[in-house]
Amino acid sequence: MVSYSSKNIKTGVLYFFVHFVIELISFAILSTKFAATQVIFTILLFDFLAFAPQGILGRFFETHKKVNIGYIGMAFLAVSVILCSISDALWFNIGIVFLGIGNALLHELGAIDTISRSESKIFASTIFVGGGSFGLCLGKMYKYISDDLRWLLIAVAIGFVLIYIADRLRDKTFYEAEYKYPDFDIVNPAVPAMFILACVLLTTTIRGFVAYTIPTAWCDEIWEICALYIFMGSGKVFGGYACDRWGYRRVGIFTTLCAIPFLILGNDNMIVSVSGIFMFSMTMGISFAMGISVLKESVALAFGLTTIGLILGTYMNYIYRQSLLTNIILICVISVICAVLFALTLKKDVKPSGKDPIK
Repeated sequence: MVSYSSKNIKTGVLYFFVHFVIELISFAILSTKFAATQVIFTILLFDFLAFAPQGILGRFFETHKKVNIGYIGMAFLAVSVILCSISDALWFNIGIVFLGIGNALLHELGAIDTISRSESKIFASTIFVGGGSFGLCLGKMYKYISDDLRWLLIAVAIGFVLIYIADRLRDKTFYEAEYKYPDFDIVNPAVPAMFILACVLLTTTIRGFVAYTIPTAWCDEIWEICALYIFMGSGKVFGGYACDRWGYRRVGIFTTLCAIPFLILGNDNMIVSVSGIFMFSMTMGISFAMGISVLKESVALAFGLTTIGLILGTYMNYIYRQSLLTNIILICVISVICAVLFALTLKKDVKPSGKDPIK
């Protein structure tokens, strides 16, 4: 049975709520104000700024640790709320710039802090990432509550409090020049590092792409949309625990392949579909941990590599013409490819006794 320290779990839960606040604010703005803006341009702008520069911004923090990117990120979200409240497309899109950059800064802070307290386990990081799906769900519902974005400043204030608590929890050793992150050693040492990093990029691109190609004709009502994102977030969280408990290789191959029939047969059945989405989401932490295993000196760059993959997968959907048959074929083919890559790059899992590898 895997065990975690209280500091590890506290950090994961804290950043679960930080991520919840980030996505609540972001999708409340995007869902409420789209009608007054150039929709596609705004989506592309936000996605690019929120995902693409994460590695660079996070690396800056790793080399300038006295600069508190948490407060800067929350301040950017506050500015975004104010600018996006103005009934003008230009000011709205300037607000989206602040929103995207604030997102990128806060995501990297969460990745760095949860790994620094991880004790070489990925669960805290997947708790952090999973919180975003729950915040996204509530953010999409905001327009049914109010069309005044200024109420979101309350969420920003809560975010500042959470960042303050995170600063107080952070070990002082993190600021020392010789500080080293907890070691992740999950990849096959016989596989070249560049190939592993290429697989990290490819597997996250596949996840970003497949997430938009899953047949979900059943998903129409707001509560059904919420159910989809809740199962997605829960899958990410549980996937981290499963990897720590049963091994990355076993979980990666098993969940990727087992999710296929649920994803392709759940078009008209919510229970079947969300079961597949849950399993599909469990692989999130694997690619991140693979990156850390290679880029041991920079969690920021490892996490940034996964977010570049996600943005590539997301952008592919803007040029891909979807149909049910082609979606089913693609899900089958690229899921198998993803499972094969996990089999090639991940170490054989070790039994809890620490003895023989699991074949």
